Formats: sequence, structure tokens, C-alpha cells
Amino acid sequence: MRLINLVAVALLSLLGTGPALAQKTILLGAIDKLEFVKEGTEHCPVTCPNLETTENGVTRICLSRHGDCQLVNLRVIETLAGADLGATVVGKSKLGEFNRPTIPMETRLVVAEIDKQGFASYIGATYSGDEVLLLPKSWAKVDGIDLLPMKNEQGVVPLELLRQRLRDKH
Repeated sequence: MRLINLVAVALLSLLGTGPALAQKTILLGAIDKLEFVKEGTEHCPVTCPNLETTENGVTRICLSRHGDCQLVNLRVIETLAGADLGATVVGKSKLGEFNRPTIPMETRLVVAEIDKQGFASYIGATYSGDEVLLLPKSWAKVDGIDLLPMKNEQGVVPLELLRQRLRDKH
């Protein structure tokens, strides 16, 4: 039993010295610029490689409805969680199905979740008086926090609720 405990402690210590998990930054920002870039360029990795033939002669294909990417320049209004990325940040992401933008197009204000490589996802937001309200779609999560149960009767989520959940989580 003592040997098992020692092995467990050794494994846990090794896990603790490994590379840090990719931390995300969550921020409230205003969209300053939206740029579309072609797949296969510096900021847009290839989703599907060309046809590949394996050693045993099987040809593999990849089908995808995704392709090009979007680069979004954001003016940071507030960092909600994670590292301070400065006054402006560029988020990159694949365009959605059939090359549709995945950034909310109905508003210039967004909550962005950005990883260390700059890949981002977005939730639309708007001002109502002095309050910021999030406009979550049916799949909306921020840092693993499901926004759908937080919607009020108007179908929006007050930013203050997300701030509180992020504080509780971190």
C-alpha cells in the first residue's frame, strides 16, 4: 500500500511540473475591424488536408463545410478573466458552416473567449442604459459556463451574472 501511495505522489508531482494548461482570456470588447483570410495562410490553418494514401493503399479524404478564417480586431473594454492582453487584441477563428462569419454581426460589442494561440469565440452583447446584456445563441458557453439557464424573460443575460460566475469559478 505504501508503494502505491509513493507512486501516486510521484505521478502527481510529475503532472504538476508539466506544461501549464492553456489559459483563456475572457474580455468585453468592441469590434473595430473584421477581416477574412484564405485557408492555408499564416493566420488560417488548413482544415482538411488533400487526399492522403496510407501505407496499405487506402485513400483517405476529408470533407468539411469550413474553410477560410476571420480575424477580428477588438478594442478591449474590460478583461473579465485571464491575462490582460492590452488595449487591443486580434482574435482568429474559422468561418462557420458554408464560410459564414461566426462573430455576431448584429452588434459591435462582444464577449470574447481567446486562448493563448489567439483562437477566439464570441457572444454578442449590447448596452441597455448603463448595463451590458449578452445575447447568447443556443450553444452559448463562456469558460465552460452555460449562459442559457442565465437568460432572463427577455432572452438576454446581464453581464454582471457572468462576472459573478467567473469570480466564483476562479
